[in-house]
This record gives sequence, structure tokens and C-alpha cells, in this order.
Amino acid sequence: MKNLFKKLKEKFFADPQVVVLLKPHGQTGFLDGELARLMAYSLRRGSNRREVLINPRVNRKSDCVLACDPESLAGALAQKQSEDISFVAAGPVLDWQPAVPVDPRIDLILAPTEAIKESWISHDQAWQERIAVWRPGVLDRGVASRSKGTCLIYARGIKKEFFDKVATWFWEQDFRFDVYDKDEFDERAFDNLLKKSSWVLYLNEEPTDHLPLYAAWMANVPTLVYSKKMIEVPTTAGVALTDEDELRAALSAFVAGKEEYAPRAHALASHTDKVAAGRLLSIVRGYSTD
Repeated sequence: MKNLFKKLKEKFFADPQVVVLLKPHGQTGFLDGELARLMAYSLRRGSNRREVLINPRVNRKSDCVLACDPESLAGALAQKQSEDISFVAAGPVLDWQPAVPVDPRIDLILAPTEAIKESWISHDQAWQERIAVWRPGVLDRGVASRSKGTCLIYARGIKKEFFDKVATWFWEQDFRFDVYDKDEFDERAFDNLLKKSSWVLYLNEEPTDHLPLYAAWMANVPTLVYSKKMIEVPTTAGVALTDEDELRAALSAFVAGKEEYAPRAHALASHTDKVAAGRLLSIVRGYSTD
């Protein structure tokens, strides 16, 4: 009986592998407050309490802590100083600039994109071995009908003159479209527009998150992507461009061949909440045991 109790205790009450500290309700210090909230939701959906514990009510000793907001990071580093924590990761939604000095007690920085990772490394090569990219997953809300032929334009961080030019191209070619241009990504609002869309035009010159793309692919909606920083788009999901001059010609070709794309299989394999949580655990465990 004693051995059985011990096994049950180890299974259900052992300290989790990773403690995640995230307070998304205060917007200060975040790259994107909505992205911080979605990160918390994604981790809750994709992991179990034996692997990940999010925002425990009491401080506790832990091998690994991921601190995602300035207040939590300060607290985690103080606990590391007192040896209650052995490994502290920070990010990926903290609003940092590479030029800002980073506390040397931080063991790992998580960046939301490859571009931000490279920006850190170019500023200080010392971070080459201590920075990784991680993004949350998206909820599977089912497949969009793609029957109405409407394009959903996701526009963020682009100049009004450029958007007006794109809108003119759409009107000239008689393409119907809706626009999502909120400052932060609202998963539910985006999904409501996605349900009546047959393709997405993603316009974001300096992207800090890829969740709109993941949501579109999960709904099996193909994407034409324009960004000054190259975004990796699977061949089954669409096309990515970095040259503004290529965009107009690409529109007609993409619309003519959009039925050839089927991105959902890629999304299910790479961007579910469970896959994202597993990737986070692998990253943190890998760095913490080096």
C-alpha cells in the first residue's frame, strides 16, 4: 500500500517539468497583449499539469521556469538568486529590444520569430547559443467552406498608401474582400471572417506572430503572403513574397490556382496546441540540461 501511494504521489503531485509565469492582463511590456493571452490558452489546451504548470498560486521550487512578463521575470530571477529555481527562460512575448542589456542570470531567451532571433544575435553574438524560436499553436475550429470566393486581407504594420494600392488592384480585378486590420490578433474575430473566405492575403511588413497564418491553414484556407522579412510558407499552403513589385502579378495567378492548395494537413502536423506545447518542453528541457 505504501508503494502504491508513493507511485500515485509521484504521478499526480510531482513538481511539473516547466512552470510558466504569464500575466497577460497587464499590457505593459508585451510585444502583443493578445498574443500573450493566446499563448496561455494554447499551453493550457496543449499540455497537462504534470508537464506544464501555468501561473501557480504559490511560489514553489522548480527546475525550469519560463517567465513571459516583466514582473514574473523579476520574481523568477530573485528566486534563482535564492536557489529556488535552477533555470530561467524569458519570452517570447516580452517587448525587448536587442540593444537593451539583458540580465546575465537569464539562461534562455525565446523569440516569436526567426527575424527577431537573428536581430538579437546580430547585436550580440553571445546569444547565439542561448536563444530559440517558439510560437503557440492554434485551436482547430474545423474547415472553412471556401465556397464564397471572398479574400480575407490580413493587414498589419503596412502603410496606408500601400494598402490603398492593393485595394485598387482588387477592385480592378473584381475580387471580393474583407479586411482584418486590428492592432492585436483576436482569434475568434479572425475566425468569423475566415469562415466565409476562400483565401487569405497576409500583408505584414514586420511580422511578430504567425498565428493568423496557422489559423488559416488549420481551416484549410490557402495564403498569399507579403512581408519584407521572408516567412516560410509550405508549398501546400500558399506563396510567400518579399518584393512588393511581384505582388500584383502574383494575385491573379494565385486566385486562378488557389484550389490546388490544401494546407490543413500541415497545420495538424505542426501547429496544434499539443504540438506547440511539446515543442516548448523540448526546447526548455534541451537547454536546461546542456
